Amino acid sequence: MKNASITVIITTYNDSEYLTAAINSVIFQALSPKQLIVVDDGSENNNACKITNNYINNKNGIKVIYLKKKNGGASSARNLGLKHVSEKFITFLDADDQMLSNNLQDKFNAVKDLNHDYFGVYGSNMTSERVKDSFASIDGLAATSQVGKAVEGIPGGSCSYLFKSEAIKEIGGYDENLYNNEDNDLIIRLIKNNKKCKGIDSCGILIFMRKNSLSRGGDTRKRFYDTMTFLDKAEDRNYFDKEELLFRKKTAYLIFIRSIIFTKPIEALSYANIAFSYGKPIGFKQKTIHFLSKLKY
Repeated sequence: MKNASITVIITTYNDSEYLTAAINSVIFQALSPKQLIVVDDGSENNNACKITNNYINNKNGIKVIYLKKKNGGASSARNLGLKHVSEKFITFLDADDQMLSNNLQDKFNAVKDLNHDYFGVYGSNMTSERVKDSFASIDGLAATSQVGKAVEGIPGGSCSYLFKSEAIKEIGGYDENLYNNEDNDLIIRLIKNNKKCKGIDSCGILIFMRKNSLSRGGDTRKRFYDTMTFLDKAEDRNYFDKEELLFRKKTAYLIFIRSIIFTKPIEALSYANIAFSYGKPIGFKQKTIHFLSKLKY
């Protein structure tokens, strides 16, 4: 089969040691894309450029483009890539992740005949710990509360999808004011734009859980604050009903509390009071933290 009308955007930032494997996973897909765009989000060296240039004259007929910009985060890097997209379908990949060989073929076969009402197709992922992230088999308009939830929901990560390029451009791409949950925000805005999605029974992405990843990096405190920025936007834009919003706020606080409970227990317990103002403690661990926070405060 000739190259499909697909653009792959790979974002990289100071992680060029992983880039060759990521590009190879695209180059050697069972179904080759027509376009590959590598966006360097301000790395401190030019290694990503040198690596990408090795693929300019690849034998698979893929047009390879390298772009470099001032560091600004995953959203701004992907938006720069979007400005250079020439194909009907688009997907994303972090430099430290890889596509499984069937990824583009399985998703393209499912998305190519979907009508204008759909924004794209998603599949499952495999983590570097060999844990499979599976999702519900949706074929239609998903609920915003399902975004980012395994098993009963749909993926929140962009790499899990093969999008229709026009659907992403229609909503203006990624919100560059978000440095966490920007993928969730994109999917939610597509849903609120009355676009449907379709899930397929195919595992297409191998995700490596690395602390300093462009999309998953940053210290836990910054990630917490950035998550709350997203949830403030979610509240302002009515992304979720009250119950779902409170659940997500409580979860964000509890994740942060767990990250500092042993190093800064007093601060953690102070945050616990806020966390449980959004919802009652559930389970032994939460109830223990709640009890200790009440003793302290």
